[in-house]
Amino acid sequence: MGNEVEALGLVPKGGAQACIAQEAQVFQVAKGGGLQEMLGLLKKHPLLWKTTDADGCQPLHVAAEAGRLEMAQLLAQAGAQPRARDSDGWEPLHYASFNGHLGTAEWLLQAGADVACTSSDLWQPLHASVDAGHTQVARFLGARGANLRARTADGNEPIHVAADKGHLELVQWLVRTTKGENVCAQDGDGWQPLHNAAINGHLDVVKWLWGQRGRYTALDLRAPSNDGWQSIHSAASGGQLEVVRWLVNRGAQISARTQDGWEPLHAAAHGGHLPVVTWLVEHGANIRARANNGDEALLLAAANGQQDVVEWLVSAWVMRAQSGDGPIEPARKSSAVLPDSLIDGLAAEQKGQLVALMAAMHPQAQPGSAESARASLRR
Repeated sequence: MGNEVEALGLVPKGGAQACIAQEAQVFQVAKGGGLQEMLGLLKKHPLLWKTTDADGCQPLHVAAEAGRLEMAQLLAQAGAQPRARDSDGWEPLHYASFNGHLGTAEWLLQAGADVACTSSDLWQPLHASVDAGHTQVARFLGARGANLRARTADGNEPIHVAADKGHLELVQWLVRTTKGENVCAQDGDGWQPLHNAAINGHLDVVKWLWGQRGRYTALDLRAPSNDGWQSIHSAASGGQLEVVRWLVNRGAQISARTQDGWEPLHAAAHGGHLPVVTWLVEHGANIRARANNGDEALLLAAANGQQDVVEWLVSAWVMRAQSGDGPIEPARKSSAVLPDSLIDGLAAEQKGQLVALMAAMHPQAQPGSAESARASLRR
């Protein structure tokens, strides 16, 4: 650090350590907005505005993040550049936009910032403002020429970001302003905004998007991603029971399969979402449905250590076998027994995974063959 600050001509009396203290102070002052204190620092060390922190930020980034407009202007007069990039490629306009500072964002554009500037992962200030839910700043950037359909490195348009975070007002503005061109926009994985809203449980966004069917474009609840995930898989994966219910009531299929053969039950069991697992099974999901590689929901839950889901699925299988299609009660540890019909249908490796988990959940189970494990579990 000492050699670096010497190269900038910043070393005051007292050596490099004193300059390091000055560097730390300049960020605090930039954030706090003390103009006179900053003037004093810059008078002693005119190039202090070039200082960067561990994230590559300069004082101008910090001032923009805090919405310190006059401080940003002072730093710019000293030589700070509105297009300076931090380690992730974020410019001061990204910071102002993400934190909702409209006045600072407006000044930065006047000072030479680019409304379409991109970070290392191709996020533009509009993505940042939408992500944080700052409608006013987003609208301002749109009015200044921001591309409402700009894509990040992952293929996310602003509407994907808005739907993902549940910012309904921004979703509505983006759809209406683009005349619905983005309602079914696909990101790099083929996810549509409906997928983003569903996985995060934003039912109001899901409902509003569905309400646009026929108005702008043909929205399909069953639209698959690149790997065949539908919105119901997304909702099940995120444990969003209310969204799952709503989607099924509008035509989503409980038995819908991805390219890997996953049904919503697989996704819910894999994530350990017992309320969704319970509801799906009670509404017709096949407990024994197998993915293309043979995985069942029970095995996915076992592999991820989802004890509650494993207990319930085993109990549900036993009760279904005994009483047909009657209602399934919550699992009881005493009823968590592996029936022959369940064990015998599994491959050796899958059987071993399940037995190992059950043995861990039930200390009375002894390690060994599947047969001995079954016997000990039945005690």
